[in-house]
Amino acid sequence: MSCRTISNEKRLSVLVLFGGQTTLITKGAVTSILDICVRAQSSSDARWAADRLGLEQQVEDLCAQGNRVVAIATLPVPNRRLTLADESGMTLEGLLVFGDPPKQGAAKSVAELSALGVGVRLVTGDNVAAARSIAASVGLDTSRVLAGRELDGLDHARLGILIRGVQVFAEVEPMHKERIVAATASGRGGGRIPG
Repeated sequence: MSCRTISNEKRLSVLVLFGGQTTLITKGAVTSILDICVRAQSSSDARWAADRLGLEQQVEDLCAQGNRVVAIATLPVPNRRLTLADESGMTLEGLLVFGDPPKQGAAKSVAELSALGVGVRLVTGDNVAAARSIAASVGLDTSRVLAGRELDGLDHARLGILIRGVQVFAEVEPMHKERIVAATASGRGGGRIPG
């Protein structure tokens, strides 16, 4: 067995050679994986649109319960150097569902910090439904959840205005986290970071 990898922010692929067969195996954020698939395991290309709608609803329901969901897809490929362009025409093999509840006492800590005037924010790569569920379970305001894609293209001043009063940020990438912290630290996000 041999293995080579390629990755981007939302997926990771490995090329596995086992028993003379080379297979590209890709795992990652569900939407990112569904975008590169053309069928589900034990289904057909013709049913993919309907299968995908059903899967998206199933994933939304799982995430609304606070679960993290990762998708896995495969594709038989020739044994050669890989690029991100090879991640297409894949077969969805399944979903991995992880329960990741907040630590015991997290809600109490959030309440105590709030009573002291300290704002708490949840900044996560999880999808909006999962972030909203987790945030609600620890007592954060989930009336406005800001997704990472909403931050793209905003300058620092506009970002500072947009994040005021937002306690939950979802689907963020590392660059988004950096921008949220910088806007908060500057006071433009309605707060400051001590230190």
